[in-house]
Amino acid sequence: MVGENNDLNKLPFKIPKYKTYPLNTAINGILKAYGDDEVWLYNNYISLWIYALRQRKEYMVDFKYDMDINYYEYCPMLKAEIIEVGKTDNIIDIIKDSIDNEKYIFLEVDTYFIDLWWDDVGEKIHCEHQMLILGYDSAKKVIFGADFFKQTFSIQEISYLNFRKAFDAHMGYVRERDNVNAVEIRTFKYFKNKNYTFDIERVRNMISDFLNSSEKTINDVSDLFTVHEDVLYGIECLKHILEYFKECICINEWLDYRIIHLTYIFNDIMYCRIDYMINHKYLSDNTYIRSIQSDFHDMAHKNEMLRNLVMKYNLIKGQKCGEIVIKKLKDLFWQLENSLKELNIYLENI
Repeated sequence: MVGENNDLNKLPFKIPKYKTYPLNTAINGILKAYGDDEVWLYNNYISLWIYALRQRKEYMVDFKYDMDINYYEYCPMLKAEIIEVGKTDNIIDIIKDSIDNEKYIFLEVDTYFIDLWWDDVGEKIHCEHQMLILGYDSAKKVIFGADFFKQTFSIQEISYLNFRKAFDAHMGYVRERDNVNAVEIRTFKYFKNKNYTFDIERVRNMISDFLNSSEKTINDVSDLFTVHEDVLYGIECLKHILEYFKECICINEWLDYRIIHLTYIFNDIMYCRIDYMINHKYLSDNTYIRSIQSDFHDMAHKNEMLRNLVMKYNLIKGQKCGEIVIKKLKDLFWQLENSLKELNIYLENI
């Protein structure tokens, strides 16, 4: 909203409870600011997948969402557009014009030039990274960015000068690497979509898909997740996470605690989703469904403890600590599979 000072314009944004990768976190924060994130959360965050290049030991875990041809056009409450930015274009002017038209900007920068992004200890490096821009203050000559500054998601002021350096550096890399004259940035504009409602049939099918290690529910016109044979879903994804952790511990490598955080999000949202389904009369309120719901609450708590243990392992790299991580992870995944089976049977019989 535009403040009393016409030089200031800052679009609504609230730090979301669930923070994963930059794009998903940005979408959750925009929707939360408009009080429109609940159905989005409960219609998604079930289809967990892992992409693994075993030969190069590269792993990525995330949730799958509905997608159109364009990767960025999967949220039904946000209208996405592409802007091409050339070498002579002024990125600050583009940002201000977009914000004045109630459009958020999602783009990549080289974080080397943004001091706020880095911890006080450690060496800065050149790193291309995605970031959401939600406002500006012309009087102070700053833009407002939402990102994982110093590893904590927050809204921070970035000077025009430093932001230009960060964006220009990224644009230089892309122009040289891809032999292009311009780079693409995205804008998102929120709109109230009255046709988007909670879909219990979708939830039921996604849980079934998870247990069958398949993906038949979510639209994916782009085939982004079907053209690679190394993409695994659901239970097979959990098994592969376990194997990945075992491999890393065997050679004293760092464990990616973000993977544990994603399984925490899965369990915590499932707990809240069941509450939503009961409160909105999709499910009857009884001791059996409340018992299943309690299991997910218990697993979310175990996830948090396991995440802390993984961070401890990354500090000491102890074999005994690593073995405890594997045991707790195996037990957690066993409990998750069994709780989902119970929930799946319950949903199929309502």
